[in-house]
Amino acid sequence: MTLHRLSLENFRQHVQTEVEFQSGMTAIVGPNGSGKSTLLEGVLFALYGRVRDTKETVRFHWSERKKFSATLEFGLDGRRYRVHRTSAEALLEDCTVPGAPLELARGLSDVEGACERLLGLSYEQFKNSFCAEQKGLAFLEFRTSAARQDELARMLGFDRLKQAEGLAKMRRSVLKERVALLGQRLADPESLVKEVEEASALLAAKQAEREARAAALAGFAEREAEVLAGRRLAEAWIKNAQERELLARDAEHLKTAARAAEIQAEEARKACVEREALQADAARYGSLLEQLKRGETLRAADRERGLLTAQAQEIRAELEVVGAEEPVEVEKIRAETRAAQAALAEAETALREFEKGWNQDLLKVQKELSESEVLKSQAEQTLHRFESTFREGKCPECGQPFHEETSQRLQTLREALQKAEARRVAARQEADRTSAPPTEREALERTLANARSEAEAAAARLLNTEHRAAQAAAEAAARARKRERLAALEARLAALPEGYDAGADRIAEEERARLEPRHLRFLALADAPADAARKEVAAREATLRLEAASERYRALRQAPEAAAFASLAEAEAAIEAHRRQEAERRAGAGELDRLGELTALAQKQRDATQARLEEAKTRRAELAEARAEEALHDAAAKELRQLRDKLNHRLRPDLAARASENLNLLTNGRYPVLELSEQFQPVLVEDGVPKPVISGGEEDVVALALRLALSELIQERQGRPMTLLILDEIFGSLDAERRQSVLDRLSALKPRFAQILVISHVEEIQHVADRCLFLERDPETRATRVRDGLPLSEVESLLATPLEDQPALML
Repeated sequence: MTLHRLSLENFRQHVQTEVEFQSGMTAIVGPNGSGKSTLLEGVLFALYGRVRDTKETVRFHWSERKKFSATLEFGLDGRRYRVHRTSAEALLEDCTVPGAPLELARGLSDVEGACERLLGLSYEQFKNSFCAEQKGLAFLEFRTSAARQDELARMLGFDRLKQAEGLAKMRRSVLKERVALLGQRLADPESLVKEVEEASALLAAKQAEREARAAALAGFAEREAEVLAGRRLAEAWIKNAQERELLARDAEHLKTAARAAEIQAEEARKACVEREALQADAARYGSLLEQLKRGETLRAADRERGLLTAQAQEIRAELEVVGAEEPVEVEKIRAETRAAQAALAEAETALREFEKGWNQDLLKVQKELSESEVLKSQAEQTLHRFESTFREGKCPECGQPFHEETSQRLQTLREALQKAEARRVAARQEADRTSAPPTEREALERTLANARSEAEAAAARLLNTEHRAAQAAAEAAARARKRERLAALEARLAALPEGYDAGADRIAEEERARLEPRHLRFLALADAPADAARKEVAAREATLRLEAASERYRALRQAPEAAAFASLAEAEAAIEAHRRQEAERRAGAGELDRLGELTALAQKQRDATQARLEEAKTRRAELAEARAEEALHDAAAKELRQLRDKLNHRLRPDLAARASENLNLLTNGRYPVLELSEQFQPVLVEDGVPKPVISGGEEDVVALALRLALSELIQERQGRPMTLLILDEIFGSLDAERRQSVLDRLSALKPRFAQILVISHVEEIQHVADRCLFLERDPETRATRVRDGLPLSEVESLLATPLEDQPALML
């Protein structure tokens, strides 16, 4: 199986995401919560309709739409498929033929079943064969050894042996019941012979009674011929009269249709004449197109000749110029570059220290201004309360009539307000003065700008110097390539055709433009002969239909049955006479049929008794055959059980060997051996000694080694090529050394799997992947963005990093 394209709409963080998958290893990188694992969830939802939690939680939380969908395009066995699924509907199509999809299944359950049959895997088997998740690595944790073996057998296809064993047991049970039933139903042959004789006597009596009733009905047959002939003649008279009436009504319509067909045929003949008149101009138009096509070929050759000549001259001029070698002083320029970068770092440090002190002064001034404004506001509020109560003639503190101390208190509050206002004004002036950029900062900025310019110029000189050194080494090879290119150009110039005539092309183009309307009219009349022939045929057919209708009407008037009756009442009377005769005959025939049924019943009883006698003879042979077949199916069930146990026993060492190879690479040779117990429990072996206690990180590495081994084994044992492997956050709690080992192992897996998807927030994976997809969460829309290359945040970080911290970019 190979993934081609995944489209998610309103699916968790992915509002509108479309991912094109390619062969090789693709790394899907992004921070936690960016929607990396949601891509894998989208694949599983499209195929099987399974999601985490409930479907109500899948929809994008900040979207007004309630509908979400996932569309997956994948390849399998040389064919291309597309499955589309929402919460309410699903569709599976075969898209192998472009533009002509073939519907394979529709509906939620039908599409899920169709995907299981197509892939040969259930939901759990797909996750255990193609996918490896950090939370699902240790999936072999079952309660019993038998449960582990059954699950492994199911994933590897061994369950088909168990199904065959079950079928053999079921067939054995059926045969056992059949043996018992055949033994119970063996009848006595002597009693059956007596029953056959009694049934034969009853059959002879019923046959005699039926023959007597048949003789009584012979008289009805003689009279029925005459009455039936009268009824048939009456029915023919009625049918003749009805058909003549219908033909009389249709005659006028047939006349109108014949006239219209003749008019259309005449118009078609005129179109044929016009087309013949245009045929010569159309032929001339075609010859002009051929002439213009040849002229265009020659003109293109002239243009190419000019370009090739210019290129050849340019190469000759370049070969004639011999540049003098200049001394390349790389080490000197490198020393100057390091000095310039050191000066730049010193200037940046001086500016940062100055701005740090300036910012601290600004904070102090702003704090003073804020405190003064708060004090002024409090003083205004207190003064306002005192003034409002003072005007009422009462003390604002005790409610008694005011006295001299109250007036002094009011004056004190007014003075406090004036002091607070003076402090606020002074703080504001200090803030305005401090906020202006000081001249010392401008000098430091100029120094920094000059240092940066010097560093950039030095880096540019270094790059130029190294480039010139490399260019001098490759100049001789470049001259040789230019001489080869010149020889190729000269050979191509010699092969170009000549003889382009611009005047002849212009005259031909003018004549073609003049003939183009007549040519288009000729093309429009291309179907005129066929259309004229069709309409001629239609006109003749309309005339023939009219003539046939007239001839039919005359034939009906002259038919013998037309004069058989004078009126419709006479014809209906003849039909009624036959009906009465038929009723009497049916009554007699009913009695004859009843006797026939009794005779048949007696015959059936005699035959059934005879059959029972024959069955008794053959049942004994069937009983012996059923007993032999029962023993055969019992032996088959036992052999299938032994074969399944043998295959399960061989599975454990094969899985342990593959896991040991993976573990040896993942741990840099520290643990070269991994053993599996009878219960499929992994045991590390270090220096030949089993290691019963391992750390959490080592446990994750063991689980990953087993998981990769089982993925290879499942796809191999199921007869499918190892095309796809999906690894979701497998690094877990691994340290840096273990992560690097896992990355190295992934590089080794690339030739074994046609397509590997690695989902991780560890960005080191991009160094071993063939392609990287970065997922980011848009802070404005809260939706996930998917893009190739470096994430935007990393690009901005690189641009903001000083030159001395970017040696790779400088080189």
